[in-house]
Amino acid sequence: MIRILGMMLFILAVSGNIYALQLADGGNIYAIKDVNVIPMDREVVLNHQTVIIEAGKINDFGSENKVRIPKNAQIINGQGKYLMPGLIDMHAHFFYEQGVDPKYIPQELKVMLANGITTVRIMNGCKLYQDAKNQIAGKKIIGPELFMASPQFVGEWPWKNDTISPKQIVTNAGEAEEAVRRYKREGYDEIKITFFMRKPAYDAIIKTAAEEHIKVTGHIGHSVKLPAALAAGQQIEHLDEFMEMLLPDTSPIKYSVSGTDIWNKRAWQTVPYLDESKIPALIKMVKDAGVYLSPTNYFFKVNFGLGQTDQEIKNSPDYQFIPAQLLSERADNRDYYWNQIKIDEQKRLRWYWLRKKIVKG
Repeated sequence: MIRILGMMLFILAVSGNIYALQLADGGNIYAIKDVNVIPMDREVVLNHQTVIIEAGKINDFGSENKVRIPKNAQIINGQGKYLMPGLIDMHAHFFYEQGVDPKYIPQELKVMLANGITTVRIMNGCKLYQDAKNQIAGKKIIGPELFMASPQFVGEWPWKNDTISPKQIVTNAGEAEEAVRRYKREGYDEIKITFFMRKPAYDAIIKTAAEEHIKVTGHIGHSVKLPAALAAGQQIEHLDEFMEMLLPDTSPIKYSVSGTDIWNKRAWQTVPYLDESKIPALIKMVKDAGVYLSPTNYFFKVNFGLGQTDQEIKNSPDYQFIPAQLLSERADNRDYYWNQIKIDEQKRLRWYWLRKKIVKG
């Protein structure tokens, strides 16, 4: 049996549209009849199925003539529709971090549901987001089930104009230990690490998190490096420090295109020399460590690898949901990368190909 998390959300898709079907919690029994099921464990559509949901679990499903519908079940007509598991977004942020009024958070949650996403990892938490999570649980607003990382831990914050983005600056082991224990008390699901973290503070985060039984996830900086993060059991976002593991031993540059160095033209000079023969050993290291990765490859593909034309960006289904105040900022960042830094195509394509090869394993 499969448990339906949160508010028991299914996605019914018809004629290209996606809808969230909210089912009541508790001991209710539902039967979705004559629906086309996309199981997503294999490439197949199972037509004319009946799905039985009881006490928050999928109790049975199969062809209409093989599944018995309980007498007290509420019937939902699924004819002509498609039923699939809710999707999970493993790395999400709210626009509030970029200066947008937090009153739009409920709308952002609805956009997630409208795209079939029923579970989300929020990767830089704060009290506002926790309030939204509680409102969803209390059925005051609708939204996906949220798993909340702490405010991001950083060793320093060089972006002086950014006073909004949630962050926890830790410069030593004592500050790190106190912050981890506090965020565990406040109910966060994991500790989020970002850039410029010094090794003593990083080690204190890992040690304290283990004592508090809370997971650690996030970026890896040059002062920590991948082997230390794997040894610590940290979940890794964005494949940080993976390219550095492909550098030849003789490389005069000891960093590559990871983290903020994606904006560093000197880092891109290493790409032609990255040794793909090191990938199998790298993959084994990750597998042996039992660490999970969120590579976010599509983000890197469209923003730094293959790129998009202006028209492709405007034609994107989510373009209409980007607040107007952010469009000019994103256009400036895009212009800086593509027209001022101007990484040549051969380097960009090889870098992205290496990322795909690492993920494919």
